[in-house]
Amino acid sequence: MSIPKDAFVFGSHSYVVFSNCSSWEKARDYCESLGGHLATIESAEENSAMFNYVRSQFGGNAHFGLIDNENEGEWRLVTGERVTYINWHSGEPNGESSREDYGMFYYKFDDGTWNDGDFNG
Repeated sequence: MSIPKDAFVFGSHSYVVFSNCSSWEKARDYCESLGGHLATIESAEENSAMFNYVRSQFGGNAHFGLIDNENEGEWRLVTGERVTYINWHSGEPNGESSREDYGMFYYKFDDGTWNDGDFNG
């Protein structure tokens, strides 16, 4: 995989935020077509670094590779690895609608905690 020059690097991982996908599945497929995958967050340090990057560059909303679309409440990583770190905002995940299947940074949560959101493009 060729890492874009504008990628954000943390540890051994590189991150790029894309805004050209109309669904989570298209975002997953696009990342995989580039030789990568949607971001998976494995520690508080990685979460903080990613959140600060997203917030400074893109205003705060960003989906990543955490999903529960197969079994409600059973969150899994897009890579198939076991979920070892979570950082839900108080009251989340709330499954407010049946489409809230995707982990995301949410602009209303300024502390880097997560929301379960739908993917509205």
